Amino acid sequence: MPLPENVRIERLESTQPSWQRFLAFADERGEGAGLDAKTCEYHAGPLTLVAHVRDQMVGYLRFWTQQIGIDEDKPGLERDDRPVLEAKIVAFFVKPQYRRRGIGRCLKQTAVSWARDLDCYQVRERSCYSNIENHALNVSLGFGIQPAVNEDEGDCSAYFMLPVNTHETASMSG
Repeated sequence: MPLPENVRIERLESTQPSWQRFLAFADERGEGAGLDAKTCEYHAGPLTLVAHVRDQMVGYLRFWTQQIGIDEDKPGLERDDRPVLEAKIVAFFVKPQYRRRGIGRCLKQTAVSWARDLDCYQVRERSCYSNIENHALNVSLGFGIQPAVNEDEGDCSAYFMLPVNTHETASMSG
């Protein structure tokens, strides 16, 4: 996944010196302190990627891993008595002036690669219907789409899913 010129993608941990800078950057969108509030006891992570142009933060993507089905109040999917995991993207943003330069694509491709390394079966993201730029990016990356069935937040949305460890498909049993 070639990066656009002058772009660097960084895996960021809360113990790194630039973490507070990231939270301030996310606060510009009203997400900083609230990002961790979305986590539950069954989430592993969250895992954070930050895009930089030179030394300026211009985008981020956060996801956590979880057992497939558990966040929809369904029994968690298992295979051979082991949980089947997914990486769920919960925050994704690129500054408007840096969009359509491949930065969002690089963030998502890096997240997919990381999810594969974490032995996740799929990557999943929920996105409002009004976010057509994100939809186009997801479709171009090969994500499938499923309209959300239960809408509690009032705005129609869809799930985007991309299998990332397809070698598991043939041996999964229901």
